[in-house]
Amino acid sequence: MTDQVIGEMRLSAAPVSWADAAAQQSEPARVLTLEHALYAVILIAAAVVRFVGLGAEPLSPAESVHAWSAWLAANQATVAGAPAPVSALYYGLHALIFWLFGSSDLLARLLPALAGLATVALPWFWRDWLGRHAALVLAALFAFDPWLMAWGRRADPLALTLFLAMLTLTALWRWNFSPQAELARRWERVGAVALALLIASGPWGWGWLPVLLIFTLIYLWQARTYTLQRTTAVWFGVALALAITGFALRPEAIVALSASLTAWIGEVSGAAGTQPLGWPWQRLLLDQPLLAVFGPLGLAALWLGAASGATERRRLAIFVTAWLAWAWLLWLLPGRPVAALSLAGIPLAMAAATLIGRALAAPWGGLTGLELFTLLLVQTVLIVTGVFWLAALVDNVVLSDQIWLTSGVIVALMVGVWLIFGVWVGWRATGRVALLFYVVLLGLMTVRSGWQLNHTVALMQPNGFWPTVTSPDVRNLVQDVERLSSARRGDPNQIDMQVVYDVSPDPVLGWQLRTMRALQHVGAANVSAAQLIDPASSVVPVLPLVVAPTPRTDTLALPDPYIGAEYTTVLRWQPTLLPPAGAGEVDAQLEWTNFWRPRLQWLLYRKSSMPPAAESVTLWAPR
Repeated sequence: MTDQVIGEMRLSAAPVSWADAAAQQSEPARVLTLEHALYAVILIAAAVVRFVGLGAEPLSPAESVHAWSAWLAANQATVAGAPAPVSALYYGLHALIFWLFGSSDLLARLLPALAGLATVALPWFWRDWLGRHAALVLAALFAFDPWLMAWGRRADPLALTLFLAMLTLTALWRWNFSPQAELARRWERVGAVALALLIASGPWGWGWLPVLLIFTLIYLWQARTYTLQRTTAVWFGVALALAITGFALRPEAIVALSASLTAWIGEVSGAAGTQPLGWPWQRLLLDQPLLAVFGPLGLAALWLGAASGATERRRLAIFVTAWLAWAWLLWLLPGRPVAALSLAGIPLAMAAATLIGRALAAPWGGLTGLELFTLLLVQTVLIVTGVFWLAALVDNVVLSDQIWLTSGVIVALMVGVWLIFGVWVGWRATGRVALLFYVVLLGLMTVRSGWQLNHTVALMQPNGFWPTVTSPDVRNLVQDVERLSSARRGDPNQIDMQVVYDVSPDPVLGWQLRTMRALQHVGAANVSAAQLIDPASSVVPVLPLVVAPTPRTDTLALPDPYIGAEYTTVLRWQPTLLPPAGAGEVDAQLEWTNFWRPRLQWLLYRKSSMPPAAESVTLWAPR
């Protein structure tokens, strides 16, 4: 191995000073380093988990709202009562994509997936802030973060909001600490444009503004290196004007700016729906075991470093703590929406990355290769044994005290092995190995949780992360409509249709049936036999297909020639649907069977004996 490669592998473990950063950046650029290769591998892995099966599932009701409104704009179509956009930027970009390339579930999710992938790359620019090891670890955490992955696979503006918020944060840091004035001006313009786009990106753009304000107060208020250029306001104003008007193509999107603030207030206040108080913490433990453990540990390590007098660590500790305080405040408000989770997940990832990065950068020593192999082998065997015993416990209908005793013995053996090696080779070396061992273990659990959340879809394996999802059965409805249209009109998209709604048009049906050229959305009160058949007319009537909510079946005055078929459209499931604890339950076996076992089955396998609540529609077709 050459000295150059060895030098590149010795990445800085801690944040460096401004002067050190300037010196590093003034060095000639390397052609390719191990660090570049690791970032490339991380980006490839992030792309795989985000793009595989991206269009496999139909758009959810919330996704359909964004996609359908943009599709209507792209096709210059109007539907009375159709949902209005709440993200001017997302609305304009989606309308442009649909106009250029057509529409599909995959294309509707393509922009968030690209934004999510770009977010994974941003820690590259944080190396002189967090340290090179920490930035690399943070990129890996972003790549497999279940929440970032979920938003990157969802036709929703939040993935774009997250990227723009992190890009603005990056630009603020690079602007103030750039060693060259010209480079600082470039980042200043990037920050101005990113901030403008962030404001127009949707409801949660407002939720990220306090984070940027906190960063400014901590890092820039008394330690600003450069002065803002006058032209920066022009860059900001032009970018904002283009963003809120759909790049001057969608002037109707201007109203989305105020609508987004109203929507954000409604989400956090509970006006748009609420979750139980413990729901965010439950999701943290369930989806992010690595961050749940090493996030607080990393934050504690930052404060220990701050206590030693390190200015940069003190600033970072204050910033991450204030960021988490803002996020957890939103978790405590009545709404507790899903979008608030990532607001806390990212600072926890930063704290965890600094701790893991320091452990990786510390010089190895104290353990020989054979000792290290033996230690890890023993711990792995004990972990695998514990997993099998836990699976046996959950699968066993009869509660057995023997399983609990065995589990206790396994845990005691694991602790005992660590203590023996600590006495033998030293506590520092053993503690470092233990930290990295459990990082890998909890990291694998996080990857598994991310896969279950984003790639495992089954009726009796509900995740409960999204309040509502669209049933795959809705695609059967579309296929049957197209078959009827082909048989009766010679064109799969030409048959006359009426889609009935109660209050406002259903975005799921609007999006899924968007290609039907003779489709009308009508209120339930406007569908009747008199409108479908005019007895005074001598012309043989052409009876349309009618799609109506199944509960409306008895109120629709359809003529006798109609026959119907039912299709599930929306599924709703939350952990609150699991069997509740029995009041005054004293029998341990009954409590295990009725309460604890169903919860453990859902926590481990996402299996539930309680099916989701379903909403359905009926397709009525004349014989």
